[in-house]
Amino acid sequence: VMGMGFSLINYFEDVYGQKGRSAYVTMYGLKLSGADFMLPTLMDIGISFALSPPAYYANGSEVAPSGYIIIADSLLVMPIIGGGDFMAYVGVGPFLNYSSIKIVLANQLLKMDLLKLGAEGMVGLGFRMGSAVFKLEGKYFYDKDAYYGGTLGIQLSY
Repeated sequence: VMGMGFSLINYFEDVYGQKGRSAYVTMYGLKLSGADFMLPTLMDIGISFALSPPAYYANGSEVAPSGYIIIADSLLVMPIIGGGDFMAYVGVGPFLNYSSIKIVLANQLLKMDLLKLGAEGMVGLGFRMGSAVFKLEGKYFYDKDAYYGGTLGIQLSY
């Protein structure tokens, strides 16, 4: 199945030498779910985009910061319970986080690019209605920082 998702991530990182800055970031994404397309097991492969930087970047910038965040993940999914049109599941796997943020400090434009590799854990519920699958997922991300989020998604069978 393939579809779209809407995520709210409590993004967490060290910025401007200050530890533990966090802000909720809205992300939009695409997800492919199924078995036997990369490995002979159930998998979720996704990519999500935030079209603006976390709000805490505005605290140190002289003008409104700009930039984006991309999170790409590949999770092995293990069903816990299910039957018919319902499934509860957990997932685990790697993710890549790329951020590109531009801020102005002391009249100087700074471009900060960062690529991080981390591990992700997920718990989710899926409901099938005809050819549509609706998903609600909680996610925990760990790279050099740890943060969490949730995703609402709709996917269609192809």
